[in-house]
Amino acid sequence: MINENGGKSETAKGSLLRVIVLDVGHGNCAIAQDGEEVAIIDAPKTSILPLCLDAQGNPTVRHLILSHADEDHIGGAQALLAHDDILVKELWINPNSRQYSKTYLDLLTVARDRFLAKGLEVSTNLNIGARDRLSFGRVKIEILHPDIIYAGIGPTVSRHPFGQITSNGMSAVLRISLADDAAVLLPGDMDAAAFGALASSGSNLGAPVLVFPHHGGSAGGRSERDFSARLCAAVRPELIVFSTGRRRYANPTPDVMAGIRAEAPRAHVACTQLSRRCHDVDLDRTLFEHVLTDLPAAGGPSGLSCAGSIAIEWDSGKIAYRPLRSLHQRFIEMHVATPLCALEPQVSRLV
Repeated sequence: MINENGGKSETAKGSLLRVIVLDVGHGNCAIAQDGEEVAIIDAPKTSILPLCLDAQGNPTVRHLILSHADEDHIGGAQALLAHDDILVKELWINPNSRQYSKTYLDLLTVARDRFLAKGLEVSTNLNIGARDRLSFGRVKIEILHPDIIYAGIGPTVSRHPFGQITSNGMSAVLRISLADDAAVLLPGDMDAAAFGALASSGSNLGAPVLVFPHHGGSAGGRSERDFSARLCAAVRPELIVFSTGRRRYANPTPDVMAGIRAEAPRAHVACTQLSRRCHDVDLDRTLFEHVLTDLPAAGGPSGLSCAGSIAIEWDSGKIAYRPLRSLHQRFIEMHVATPLCALEPQVSRLV
């Protein structure tokens, strides 16, 4: 069972064992940390990631793992590789011949140059065949997807014999354990077809924390409600996080939330930033007393937060998380008009 931690982490930096889900606005970014080493999973264009690393004394980045080639997952990776104060040992990325963005091509060029200068290891096999190569110290990172078929084929067009594999379908799905205790499932932008392949593989998806795929938007299947219900049934999460940007999309969708509440009715649902579906006007930033002060959050200075950045921590044999569910829910009850995450359907309670 997952527990809740209050306030700041009291664990010394050298012994910290945790996963941080950063509020980066629209995008994904997580940090798995064991003391002075970290793995970064996805790096969108943001100042929040370098700020967070700086606050930790710029620990060594053992792995920079890019789930797939979309801008909101790789936009800040090139700058991270070029940063004077951040040492990245190894980059993990999958090939994508259908991605033509300048960001992606520039990243590959920088990675090549750093590799030739012998300052960076590069692995282009972010799939189940890599087995346990992402694990380090007390952090275990399992690659659950892409499988060998997906990895061998890559993104396709619809007329391919195996059907269409989208860029989102190639998104790496990672399960992180802390000191052998399952902690977080990171599905990136996994779509419905990829989830179908993963579910049929028999892999253990169970984790107390689920960072919901594609920011709570469409997974490309027939039913968003069915997709989210089946995913929750497989993961059995107690905390479901949506990494969202208030200024971009109005996620999560009502259908996604309906599926979650059907299958995981008591789960704590937390968006990093406040969805426009829940409250249509910005709130005064002085209301966010529950948002963590020891971790930076993109929504904090401008009053866009909901839960803000989230820390999932291992301590004395237990997985716990901050901010507290009670504090987050009190904020929602007092200040949010029509919260999608409410345990019961809501009409607006605010004037």
